[in-house]
Amino acid sequence: MNRDNKNAETKQCTIPSVIGSISIHRYGRLTQRAIKSKTKWFDECEYYTIEADEECIIITKCRMEIQKKAHRYTKGTGLKVEMDLPYGNFVFDDEESTEDELVVYYR
Repeated sequence: MNRDNKNAETKQCTIPSVIGSISIHRYGRLTQRAIKSKTKWFDECEYYTIEADEECIIITKCRMEIQKKAHRYTKGTGLKVEMDLPYGNFVFDDEESTEDELVVYYR
């Protein structure tokens, strides 16, 4: 095996980890929240779906098809959602998050 092939194999096996955080703030009514982040993960897509349970939030990029329940991310206001989420700053779970899906534990 020559050196070029070995370097190509190494690059293919390396998966970059997703690093960053989100902040959740009240927006408008009591059940409305604004989710903001300065990470570049949000730069390549405009629409996202959000699922939440009692311990985590899962944010997924809408790449090919924009679903009816998708939310638009804008730099100024972030994602506006109508969910009962806790306020604060939360770090991405770098083991479960991928380039298409963010997992954020808040409890």
